[in-house]
Amino acid sequence: MRIILLTGNDREHRFVANSLCAEVEIDAIFVDLQPHQTNIRRALKQGRVISRIARKVYQRAIRDKRVRDQVLKRMLDGSDTFNHPERLQYIHGVNSHPTVTAIEKINPDVILVYGTSVIKTHVCNLAKDICLNMHTGVSPYYRGTGCAFFPIVYGDFHRLGATIHECISALDAGQIFDVVYVVCVPGDNLHTVFARTVIAGANSYARVVRSYLAGARCGVAQDLSLGREYRGCEYTLGAELKARWRLWQLAQDHARASQNWRGDASQKRGDAETTANRRRMNGHPSPTWKYRMFVWWCWRVLRYGECYGVFD
Repeated sequence: MRIILLTGNDREHRFVANSLCAEVEIDAIFVDLQPHQTNIRRALKQGRVISRIARKVYQRAIRDKRVRDQVLKRMLDGSDTFNHPERLQYIHGVNSHPTVTAIEKINPDVILVYGTSVIKTHVCNLAKDICLNMHTGVSPYYRGTGCAFFPIVYGDFHRLGATIHECISALDAGQIFDVVYVVCVPGDNLHTVFARTVIAGANSYARVVRSYLAGARCGVAQDLSLGREYRGCEYTLGAELKARWRLWQLAQDHARASQNWRGDASQKRGDAETTANRRRMNGHPSPTWKYRMFVWWCWRVLRYGECYGVFD
């Protein structure tokens, strides 16, 4: 059975490709070199252009790209290069005519997809058997782009993971073969969470392909009413700051829970009340602990572009 993989050329793409090649015999790996293009018309229609530009400026100020590269290099072991360069074919656009011609020459039974632009129907139909996709999000709740990001924005930490599903014309809407979940640990940042979904998804992807080739070919249809599709125009500065704040809150909640477990919580509360009362008697009203930490965090972001436990 002939199998090909359509993917990109970033670190996470190389990691998934190497994980699949270690478990399944893949005949060709098509690496798309075409850069991602922002849909300016949709962004203008949504009225989020200024906020998206502000997010880009903010990320550049805190050197977010460097942090992302360091995190992915540390967590995605063996992702520096493709392990099988003899199988690589570089393309410019997964839906382009030269790509279609190259795929037709191989005449694949199965097409595997990860991390490309939206695959159109005429490319999916080139697979004689099935076209599968790995989605770094939990479908049907989070479909589209940024599905390891938006669950954090909305506090849905229990819906972080990856989905292996059939690739059809509707985005991330094909029948599901497997869903894996990841746990967001205190101290994680946005990039460590994404790396965890890639690792879990790559392992699941290999299992699903092996099972499918062995004859286990039963997927489950999605109920698309349970979630919605997210788009790149929703990547705004407000969403970015809210996601980082959620992760910071998670770390602080864990730290407070650990302190309460190690000591006598009632005694600590009594000591805190005594200290606060003493300050009030001296004419120095004490702000709450959360307010002090929020002011400190804002000062650190504005001055250094970092905050405790978020950008490490």
